[in-house]
Parts: sequence; C-alpha cells; structure tokens
Amino acid sequence: MEASEDISLENEPLPRRARGLRLPSGRRCTLSRPVLPGIRRYYVLSLPSSACAPVDTGELLFLAHRIGRMMATRHYQDPECYSLIYNAARTRRKPWPHVHILIAPSVHEKRRAFLLLQLKHVLRSRLGLVLQSLLGVA
Repeated sequence: MEASEDISLENEPLPRRARGLRLPSGRRCTLSRPVLPGIRRYYVLSLPSSACAPVDTGELLFLAHRIGRMMATRHYQDPECYSLIYNAARTRRKPWPHVHILIAPSVHEKRRAFLLLQLKHVLRSRLGLVLQSLLGVA
C-alpha cells in the first residue's frame, strides 16, 4: 500500500462505495463496505480478477490484516478487535480472491456477525421479497 493511501485510510472514514488501493506488487485491489443487516463494520478487500499469482494473494491477506488492525484501533482503540475470512479458490462463491474483514469488539459480536454472514443470501432475498410486496412491484 502506498504511503499516501495509508494516510488517507487512517484519517478518513471509509465510504460505502468501493475504494481503490494498490498492493506492493503494483496490482490494484478494491476495499468496499457492503451493507448487511445487523453487521455494522464489515468490509471486503478484493482483487479484480481470478487470475493472480500466489504473491498477490499473500499481499492481499497482509493488506487485509493491516486494514483490520487499523479499523479496530480506530473504532475500539484495540488493534485486536477484528477477524478475517479468506476462502481459497475451490471454496469461494465469487471467482476472484477476496477477504472479508469484520471489526467486532467481542467474541459474541464476532459470532453474531459470522452467523449473519452465513445467512446473508437468505436475508437479501427475503428483504427483496418484502420490498417488492411493499412497493407493489411484481
């Protein structure tokens, strides 16, 4: 990560929209903040394509670790209040490498967030059905 991007991550809140970052190898990656019901501080750091070298995956994981520590310090004054989830190629739904970053102040909060992550596809489809019925859209 470039020094200027380090400073901007430390001093500014992350927007809901995706933010471009650069790995030490020069590859671009994206930090986004998906909105999920019940999870307050959830981010996804991803590479743009599935074709990447093992070094890119290692750098992505290291950057996710740095972001997790920084965000945990920012929100809870404790750099150890975060969890990372990385799924290797055979166990991820999306084809590109990505790391889920959860900022949580306690084990209870982390477990709750993990449960909601497991249910996110069900929650999103249910929410879509509720919105359709409320708006009268078929």
